[in-house]
Amino acid sequence: MTLPETEVNKNLNQQGEAQKTPESGNTRAVFFEGKSDTTRFLEKTSDSIRTELATLRGLQNMNPTPEREQQIFNLERKRKRSMSFALLQTKGTGTEEQKMEQKKVLEGRETMEKLKASDILLLKKKGVDLANFLLVPKNDPTASVSRDTLKESDGFIVNFGENKNINHIIGAGDILPPTVSLIKINGVEGVRGYNPRPGYYELKTGKYLPIYDGDTIEVMKISTLKKEELENANKADEEQLNHIAQEDIREESVRKISLEEKKSFMNNTTILAKAVEEQYGIPWQVIVGQAALESGYGKSGLAKDGNYFGIKGEGRIYATREIYNGKEVMENASFRTYSDIKESFIDHAKFLAIQNPRYRKAFQYAQDITPRPSYYPKDYNKANYSPKMFLEAIKEAGYATDDEYVEKIASVWKTNDIEVA
Repeated sequence: MTLPETEVNKNLNQQGEAQKTPESGNTRAVFFEGKSDTTRFLEKTSDSIRTELATLRGLQNMNPTPEREQQIFNLERKRKRSMSFALLQTKGTGTEEQKMEQKKVLEGRETMEKLKASDILLLKKKGVDLANFLLVPKNDPTASVSRDTLKESDGFIVNFGENKNINHIIGAGDILPPTVSLIKINGVEGVRGYNPRPGYYELKTGKYLPIYDGDTIEVMKISTLKKEELENANKADEEQLNHIAQEDIREESVRKISLEEKKSFMNNTTILAKAVEEQYGIPWQVIVGQAALESGYGKSGLAKDGNYFGIKGEGRIYATREIYNGKEVMENASFRTYSDIKESFIDHAKFLAIQNPRYRKAFQYAQDITPRPSYYPKDYNKANYSPKMFLEAIKEAGYATDDEYVEKIASVWKTNDIEVA
């Protein structure tokens, strides 16, 4: 059904430059003349959701259940995502210049699920209200949100959907204005902070609080900020955008790396790794596996600064994914820089063998070298040599936060036909 032109205009005006969500019956209002393939797809998706909603509401009227009510709520959230994305694709928001910039960001992104974290932050920079784009009111998933009119006690549901590129990476600090100084995420109080990244940090522990689709956010306190504080907040946002963009570029470059490039990287690093093994005893298989994984086969931004192992320390700040309690968290951290790959490999060996005693237990599985280093266990037995056990030992000692770190490096070994005991 096509709505009358007057009704279409009425709905668009109510949406406040494409930031409001139309009511359920006004799906077609956002689709303009000259439909693109993307527009047709979005229109079809929205119609499908509307049909499913009508069916569920009919069943709910006849036989109400909490489970079906939740289904309806989640479908309304899905529809809000589809409509918000369609509005940006077809109309944009803000000034004409901002609309043009938004169009550039969205080019090639057919659905919201295709958006990267850096795309989201760029859209924010270009005038998109992320509160309306990524949140729905707790009690009405069809209603609009504005970061400019937030009030204390307002409650929202995070509306990321299944986009794995933004879940846990885009945070509440990216969505809410810096004047929101205290919130609750799933009932946990978090205070606004900027180190190591803009966001909210648990009051009791100081840990960063990530957000995922379906999480609840409650505004607890709104503060007045001085001009200098607002400028610092904007600067932190800009730095976060740069870090996330670097991470997205790294991941894209790793996905595009050819088999020939991987083979060349493995051949070159194996020569270096075997030389390091002869001097420090660290199994060369562990060294090349870590280098490939940590540097994306030499394509990461860290690798361009000579850091092939993700070793933190004074140097440049990068976005990094850490895993705490089974959940990924995007943080900014300072990493060491090196003049060349050889310096990085040697420092990695010293990092494990000399600089951090917590890794000493791993050397019971190291290669037998002469003279035997003082950091080897007194009861060292060369029969215990095992690259896999060495890797597991440094993981357990805190080298990586990812529970699947060992499995990921084992996958590198398998992909590159490296036999490991």
